[in-house]
Amino acid sequence: MALIAPRRRARSRWAALAVTAAAALGILAISQASATTIPGGFFVVNDQQGANDVPGQVDLTRMGRDDSHATTAKIFMSWDSTDSWTGNGQTGDACALFDKNGNGGIDFVICGQITNPNANPAVVAQTPNSPFAFSCNDKKIDRCGTPSPVAYSWPTQIASGPLGAISYTSANRFANLITDTDPFASGSNNPNDSTLEIDILKSTAGGILPVGSQLVNVCSYPSAGNGGNNNPFDCITSPGGGFVTIVKNVAGGTTQSFGFTVAPAPPAPEPATYTLSPTAAKSGTDTTGPIGALIATNESVTETIPSGWTLSSASCSIEGVSGTTGTANTTTGAITGITVASGKVTTCTFNDAPVLPKLTITKTVINDNGGTKQATDFSFTVDGGTATAFTQDGTTVLAGKNHVNTLSAGAHTLAEPSVSGYSPSSWGGDCAADGSITLSLGGTATCTITNDDQAATLIVKKVVVNDSGGTSQATAFSFQVGTATAVSFLQDGADVLKGKNTLTNLSAGTYSVTEPTASGYSTTYDNCTNVVIANGGTATCTITNDDQAATPSGTTAQNYVLFDSLTMSGLRTGATPGKLTFTLWSTKTGTVCSVPVGTPVDVTGVSSNTTYSMATGIPVTDAGTYYWTVHYTGDAFNAPFTTTCGSESTTITKVQ
Repeated sequence: MALIAPRRRARSRWAALAVTAAAALGILAISQASATTIPGGFFVVNDQQGANDVPGQVDLTRMGRDDSHATTAKIFMSWDSTDSWTGNGQTGDACALFDKNGNGGIDFVICGQITNPNANPAVVAQTPNSPFAFSCNDKKIDRCGTPSPVAYSWPTQIASGPLGAISYTSANRFANLITDTDPFASGSNNPNDSTLEIDILKSTAGGILPVGSQLVNVCSYPSAGNGGNNNPFDCITSPGGGFVTIVKNVAGGTTQSFGFTVAPAPPAPEPATYTLSPTAAKSGTDTTGPIGALIATNESVTETIPSGWTLSSASCSIEGVSGTTGTANTTTGAITGITVASGKVTTCTFNDAPVLPKLTITKTVINDNGGTKQATDFSFTVDGGTATAFTQDGTTVLAGKNHVNTLSAGAHTLAEPSVSGYSPSSWGGDCAADGSITLSLGGTATCTITNDDQAATLIVKKVVVNDSGGTSQATAFSFQVGTATAVSFLQDGADVLKGKNTLTNLSAGTYSVTEPTASGYSTTYDNCTNVVIANGGTATCTITNDDQAATPSGTTAQNYVLFDSLTMSGLRTGATPGKLTFTLWSTKTGTVCSVPVGTPVDVTGVSSNTTYSMATGIPVTDAGTYYWTVHYTGDAFNAPFTTTCGSESTTITKVQ
């Protein structure tokens, strides 16, 4: 944090001594630092104002602390530059600020001072009297108020040197401090920084670091030797604060990103919003770096809970303090009333879980063809897994419903194992016709499938055998199922002696087929009685008819053939000829005849006065008296007439 513009300082006597000491130790011959890894125990804070926020000689990039050791506190401070102190009397000066009572005021500082010995830009080393220790009046948050020097012994109470490589020797004390740890790609001399580690013995172990001291900041100053009691040039974090770290956990990881808002907003230029991505590659955990925050008890961190997710738990804890701080509301995603302690890290952990989709699968069974299956006789699979039987839905045994709430978001495929005798319809509802569906977190969907019992099929065949002179064809025969109306056979193909009728849309059940008596043919049945057909099943009944040999017989009978004639008289000739009709009767009442016998016989061409006779007679088969009448039609010259019934008769006494 740049507070005032830096200025060049006069070369101090310590700078001159540093050149001499470094030369004596031979470090000026070092051309570059070896690769450096920040030790894992350090809590590291990058300059929260970013790269190059102040001129290079006083620009800081990082600070770190390691509080894991019982007797020693380890800190480090990094300058962005590695070659800014080659000028006459120039040094890099920075102080680590400690707060021992948590009020934000600075109680103790350790200051480091570095230079480029012998103006060599490839080497950075401490000046001979670095580091410097001072006690402070607890009145300032960004410097040491009224600094008072604190004497110490090196290296028993304070040791300093290269990061992660302090060996407690004088030579090591003035070793090259260049490290390839620059966190900013645009930083000066990237990837290199100048990094000084200082190990401080705690007062409880005979050292000089006061009990409870907490590193809260590292700032650069005009001079480290006077305790950093001037306005700082650059501070790693905003003075008078602590840190908030947000941790996001999702079991198994996810591609979903989660947004967070910190309020009150951190001091500029730090953002107030953050995005974390707890991917599987990160083992389902993502975390922010330390977020600078002023000392307070009203800090809040709020997660914007994405659709389809639920905040299962959230809590904050202060570094080194048992218990939690703040109140979590898993519905709103906010943790409010969070305490930020001076120099300490308040870690807020949010544990989220996906709200799994809710899928409802419904079953409808239609038994309109004699089927007896119920909804529970059917099952379904998801993504080719184990089949699950449907559960009856309410009191209707033909309806089923299952809820599946264990599926992940994404594409799935439903299927139904086939059930004999039933045709499944296509999947419907939110499922595509092939059973595929895409589910979303927190979403609900319903898929439906209907099963209709399949009709039974009965095939009735006809075979006609004409080996005894019979001539009937297959279509001359008929059959009936049960008591239904007889149906004629249809010819099967080109063979007129074969028939075939296929009866579809039958309900499953037991059937018997019979054939009305076929005269002159014997009948045999094959699989036609009590035929059981299941839903979707097919059965064949065959009826064979064989022509029977004829059994002729004879009877004798005699009969009379009666004839009659009429002699015309008084006929006026010359007109178109008329016609005579001879009718034989078996009954007479008075002069009226009734009950004609046989077929009347006509004689045409009556045109003269002559006798006209029947060309054919009328046969008589029964004994009795028979009467003739003759009717003349008349013509243009002659009137019609009919002879009187009974004017002539014939009596037959016996017919054998």
